[in-house]
Amino acid sequence: MSLDEARRTRAEALLGHTFADPSLLAAALTHPNAAGQGGPDWQRLEFLGDSVLNVAVSEAIFLRHPEVPEGGLTKLRATMVSGPALTEVFVQRIAVTWR
Repeated sequence: MSLDEARRTRAEALLGHTFADPSLLAAALTHPNAAGQGGPDWQRLEFLGDSVLNVAVSEAIFLRHPEVPEGGLTKLRATMVSGPALTEVFVQRIAVTWR
């Protein structure tokens, strides 16, 4: 998958990160079925991405909710990184501006 300049710039702005290698952004946004054979190990990259997301969310909820005990933080994080929650964020904040 190749991203045109406008979509790449918009995605980077939404993520708050500029990719030194834009092909990594394109790879991250490409579903494994669309990527075909012979590409990177998508499951390993997904594992890494999930871990980064968990760290970012963990830090945010840890700092914003000092009164919540560990068990509550774990439940909150699990809710925030669930498929339905991430889909809602995508639809509300990204999908509309992605077109």
